[in-house]
Amino acid sequence: MRKFSGRKNFGIQVVTGKNQALNEDGAWYYNRIITNPSNINYGEYDGAGITELEFALNETSRDYINPSGKFKGKVIRDKNGAVSGIVFEQQ
Repeated sequence: MRKFSGRKNFGIQVVTGKNQALNEDGAWYYNRIITNPSNINYGEYDGAGITELEFALNETSRDYINPSGKFKGKVIRDKNGAVSGIVFEQQ
């Protein structure tokens, strides 16, 4: 996650059982990206991410990422084919 922190139009979404149970769409780090494939702006910047990286490390946080958890990853590309985001969904 730190590797891409400097990219303006790049975001990482992590959906865990905990934050999904709260009817949230997961935690966004760095920037929020449009991930709905039916949206004409798929893969484009959709606002600043709201989650601080520290929450991913805090076991009491709803956005905690268990290091032993299993996740399925999906790469999001913009209309030019550049990688604009990554979505991780806990299995």
